[in-house]
Amino acid sequence: MADDDGPHGADLKVVTDGMRAQGGKWQKLSADMQPIATAVGDLYLTPSAFFVGDPNTFRHYNAYESFRTLMSDVFTSGVTELNQFGDALIRAANGYDAANEIATDNLNAIYQEPAPAGTASGRPAGAPPNFER
Repeated sequence: MADDDGPHGADLKVVTDGMRAQGGKWQKLSADMQPIATAVGDLYLTPSAFFVGDPNTFRHYNAYESFRTLMSDVFTSGVTELNQFGDALIRAANGYDAANEIATDNLNAIYQEPAPAGTASGRPAGAPPNFER
């Protein structure tokens, strides 16, 4: 989202609370997928389950097992990757906030002058207002 009120034109605004909320949603999707990954991993069948009196029993079994293994791997990876994506969004939001706090403190320090002895410190007359976090 851009505003045109900044000194150099458009300012970038990052809504870190929204990033954290989205991160939580991805983590929940990961948790929701965990039982599916476990169930697919447990769907093992022996070759005898495919015996119908024909010599292709092991072909049918191998086809089933390779597909089951593929799907189990996909769901297991999904659990991990969805959680990692959620973590990345939350870490990015925290990083934006931490960098913003440091930059704000640095900018405010530039515009602060030492207060005369015995007086409260504050912004000198004519200095721009304190930057907000």
